[in-house]
Amino acid sequence: METETPVAAAGGAPSEGRPPLSRERIVTAALALADREGLDALTMRRLAADLGVAPMAPYTHVRSKEELLSAMFDAVIGSMDLPEGDGGDWSEELRSLGRSFRRAMLAHPGAVPLCVNEPPMGPRALRAAEVTFSVLRRAGFADRDIVRAFFTVVTYAMGFLVVEVAQTRNCPPEEREEMERQRKLQFESLPLDEFPNVVALAPWLGHLPVEEQFEYGLDRLIAGLEADLSPGRVRRAR
Repeated sequence: METETPVAAAGGAPSEGRPPLSRERIVTAALALADREGLDALTMRRLAADLGVAPMAPYTHVRSKEELLSAMFDAVIGSMDLPEGDGGDWSEELRSLGRSFRRAMLAHPGAVPLCVNEPPMGPRALRAAEVTFSVLRRAGFADRDIVRAFFTVVTYAMGFLVVEVAQTRNCPPEEREEMERQRKLQFESLPLDEFPNVVALAPWLGHLPVEEQFEYGLDRLIAGLEADLSPGRVRRAR
């Protein structure tokens, strides 16, 4: 069994009562720190302090911060609900994967920047990719189109998440509601002869439910992908 590196408590005695240090515990603590304070706050020294261990102790389980970031991303992706692969409707399975990816990342908003940084794919992220590829292959997509469809959906979800988290992070619901009210008033107060469409759309520009917007974009993407499979459509190599 792995044992935790002893550290001195404030009174000089070794720390007690903590579970043994492990890779899983390190990754969990790193995600919690990133969720609380943002990814920029995550350093190996700060992580060790949060864990109550010696500064070098985490390196016995993760060789570098880069490896830690990859493990964090893999842990978040590992919480996704993957389809069973029982031959169901591919478009619904793809929607489910997109929704599950968003839910998993929103549960750990501090890890959202990792999407953009493209960490190496760990075993759970590879498993999610394999399942998605299987769904698309079963639907009848050509190999090149499988990859293109995969990255189209993933990059849509990632971009949406970056904006969503930036707009809602550390923003209480009541403050968010007031911001939306002020935005709506701003649009409504614009000169009607100069901005007739902005004024007319003010109720929706001020507040369009995030869930509704995500679903709308996801539906449009999948409808476009489905068109590639339509009988009689001329497919050209690109």
